[in-house]
Amino acid sequence: MPFSNHCFKLLVAFCLLCASAYFSRADAFDNWTTVPITTNYNLFDAAYGNGRYIVGGQSKQTPDVAGIFASDDGFNWITVAGNGNTNIFTYPKKIIFANGRFVAVGWAGGFCTSTNGLNWEAGSVQSLTPVLVSLYGLTFGNGKFVAVGDTTDYWTHQGSSYSTSTNIFTSTDGINWTPRRSIVAVSSAKPISSVTYGNGNFLAVGEGGYLYSSSAAISWTRTLISGSNLASIIFGNGTFVVANGSTSVLVANAPNSIPGWTPINPGDVQISRVRFDYGVFWGFSYDPIASTNGIVISRDGTNWIKKGYTTHNVQPGNIPGGNRLIASSGTGVILSDLVAGIALRPGLPPQLDLSGITGSSYRIEYLNASPINGSNTWQTLTNFILPGSPYTWTDSQATNSPQRYYRAVLLP
Repeated sequence: MPFSNHCFKLLVAFCLLCASAYFSRADAFDNWTTVPITTNYNLFDAAYGNGRYIVGGQSKQTPDVAGIFASDDGFNWITVAGNGNTNIFTYPKKIIFANGRFVAVGWAGGFCTSTNGLNWEAGSVQSLTPVLVSLYGLTFGNGKFVAVGDTTDYWTHQGSSYSTSTNIFTSTDGINWTPRRSIVAVSSAKPISSVTYGNGNFLAVGEGGYLYSSSAAISWTRTLISGSNLASIIFGNGTFVVANGSTSVLVANAPNSIPGWTPINPGDVQISRVRFDYGVFWGFSYDPIASTNGIVISRDGTNWIKKGYTTHNVQPGNIPGGNRLIASSGTGVILSDLVAGIALRPGLPPQLDLSGITGSSYRIEYLNASPINGSNTWQTLTNFILPGSPYTWTDSQATNSPQRYYRAVLLP
């Protein structure tokens, strides 16, 4: 869910000595809330943009029907496709927000786009390829969306196997797509599961341990980098990370050959998919020895930290929302604690408790007058790297101000 200036505002006139909220939270990766959304859909992916969370998946009753749900806070959800609403396209496997819009791709070559997450425009790449392929991965970079997917279609041809090497598609708007070949020989084509953009290149991975690379997403080069299937690839902090569902990940800064990739053990846990948000690589993991689930995080892709995390269930509407990490989970979503939470301790000088992602960069800003329709200009008090969560910071400059309003900003 990438977006800048992630703010959580605490508006309080400290001079009035009014009752103020105080809380103690751990790192944002330590506590997660399970939010049920539906009983009729299996949900596969989630995204955030333009102030709205989106999650999508597949109907349990009618497998090719999509369900898409929207929320402004992550806890209260409405149905925008499915459950009797417009069937906008076949179910989504991947959803992203980029270039000012949501774009989702999925089964049978279906796609849809929306700027607000409520009104969607849909279509299919079916006419662009001789085989009705499903799309599994999606990214945006260098002014274009790139979707990747399967090579074989069994459904349309009633059990007969038809294959294609046209399993990459590009678009500048998420609506009009151009087909691309992942390799010339159809007989050698393999499904592609994930794609990302970084360092001026599009990189994709998939079945057979192959890496696909292209600078313009038009002509692609395929390289064998692993002996096992590769589930996902992501770029962040100048580094590419590939997860394959085993107890290792592949890491590279300049991935153009096999020697460029280094296998890393993230802690004897299995990771099938890794993400990059707020300056951190992270993914849900499974420990096959202890038979426990967890989360692993890393800032450089090489050094990983296993974090035990707790989850608790809530019914929508019980907890206020904010800026949080989000992941689809069965028929609902899992939300992290706030990535930029701030609270005021009683007393003078004002002491602020900031909670968020340990090791990330934050800024505390203030106003000496009540915020009015965004017309006030927030002033910087301090910038720092969060050493722990929560972290207490004292505003020693506030003694000359009759009142002061605060907010915390998670920096890119």
